Amino acid sequence: MNQTGFQYGAVNITEGSFVGLRGGILNVDKEVFTGIQYGLVNMVDGSGLGWAQGGLNVVRNDFKGLLTGAINFVESTEHRGIQLSAVNFFRTPAGHQGAGDLSEKQGIQIGFVNYAKTLEGLQIGVVNYADYLRGVQIGLCNIITKGKIPFLPIVNFNFAI
Repeated sequence: MNQTGFQYGAVNITEGSFVGLRGGILNVDKEVFTGIQYGLVNMVDGSGLGWAQGGLNVVRNDFKGLLTGAINFVESTEHRGIQLSAVNFFRTPAGHQGAGDLSEKQGIQIGFVNYAKTLEGLQIGVVNYADYLRGVQIGLCNIITKGKIPFLPIVNFNFAI
C-alpha cells in the first residue's frame, strides 16, 4: 500500500512506497522511500531519496541523499550522497562488486570510522578504510588496500583504479 503525508508512531512499516515526513522508534520501507524520516532505527529495503536521521540507518538498496545518526549501514549497488555518523559502512552486495565501476558509488563519509569496499569521493574520520577508492581520505589512519599507497596517516589519496 502506498502512503503519502505525515506519519508518526512507535513502529511504522510501509509495504509499498512512502512519500513525506515520518517519525518513530522503528521505520521500515519495503519499496520506495522519498522524504525525511527520523527514528531510533530506519530501514530502507527498497530505493530511497531524502534524509534519514536515526540511531541506526540501514539501507539495502539504492539510496540518494543524507544519512545521519550513530551508525549508517549501506549495502547497495548505487549510493550517492553523504553519510554522517560515528560509524559509516558501505558495501556492494556479493556478486555486484566491480573494482573498475565507481560511477554508482559516489559520496562523502564523515565519521569516527568509515568503511567502503568501493567509493568515489571523500572519507573524513579517525579511521578511513576502502578497498578501492577514487578520491581522498583525511584522518589519523587512512587505508586503501588496492591503492598505490595502501596506508598513509593524515591524508591518503588514489585517483586511478
